[in-house]
Amino acid sequence: MEAPRILSWTTTLALVAAPAPLMVLAAPAGAAVQPCTVSYVSATGRTIAARPADQPNHTWNPVDLNVVDPRLVTDIDVSFDLTHPDATNLSAHVLGPKTDPAKLWPSIQTINAGMASGTLDGAYTFDDEAGAKISGANPVPGRFRPATPAAGLEGSTGTGKWSLWLLNDSTSGGILRSFTVTLTYATCDSDGDGVEESADNCPTLANDQADIDGDSVGDACDVNDDGDALPDATDGCPATASGTGSGCPAATRSAAVTHLAKKKRVVLATRSLVAACRPGAEMTFWRKRRGKDLRVVVASTNSSGKIRLRSPKKAGRYYATVAASYVPGAAECGSARSKTIRIRHRR
Repeated sequence: MEAPRILSWTTTLALVAAPAPLMVLAAPAGAAVQPCTVSYVSATGRTIAARPADQPNHTWNPVDLNVVDPRLVTDIDVSFDLTHPDATNLSAHVLGPKTDPAKLWPSIQTINAGMASGTLDGAYTFDDEAGAKISGANPVPGRFRPATPAAGLEGSTGTGKWSLWLLNDSTSGGILRSFTVTLTYATCDSDGDGVEESADNCPTLANDQADIDGDSVGDACDVNDDGDALPDATDGCPATASGTGSGCPAATRSAAVTHLAKKKRVVLATRSLVAACRPGAEMTFWRKRRGKDLRVVVASTNSSGKIRLRSPKKAGRYYATVAASYVPGAAECGSARSKTIRIRHRR
């Protein structure tokens, strides 16, 4: 008996592309990937023996494979890839771990003698959800509904021996290239993050189930984590919902001017509840006058949100403004104007 090999595995849920950049958390210790659907293949390349002309009974051509996954099976598809010139006299049956060896039931009769005629050549798949049963002359490879439902072998563990019996009542032989059993399981964890597929808010990526906007799509899969009008790819603050153009929240600022007469210094300051709006803010120091006010100094605040200047030589009324700015990943910081103060002649 030849050991099966796993051909492929796929989850039964649609994949959701994840936005970048994202931090995908590692699966918890002990968690393992459990695909929802697994195809087990026994590659054979073996001969389908012809019935000798002097023998009244068909030849029996069994092919086995073993499955060790103990999970409950909810859906079964089977397929075989073969070539045989006389479909009229060929039948194919699949027996599983649930089959009673004394009664040879339940089983899956994929194709019975007389259902089709002519040549079979290629991969034929049998699925309870397919449209029609195999029929006609020289049926082309494809997906068909089996002669008897596969459902009889469902509803129990898939662990154990699966067998394809090719019963050939023809005096012509053929070749079986492969035999495949595809099992869909009741429970699975495609990303191996320890959360069962039906409860996983991001079944295609291992994640911690974080869901900032509460839309039942995990942040690792959500193209709009915070649920605002901007997708993460263009959202300046993808973890904070906002109605601004950048996607970052609007933050208010205030501006102040303090004259330290004894030290002959002027201090400009900007304040905000959002710390990122204080350093690097562009502030302008103005002197009021008739007509257009005079711009005295334009500078950026230090890490404390302040600018220190020498007191102006010319007496007058002064004020400061801070320009609106955008701090990526933090906020859209508003503009502000300070109160006007009077500065006398510097001595």
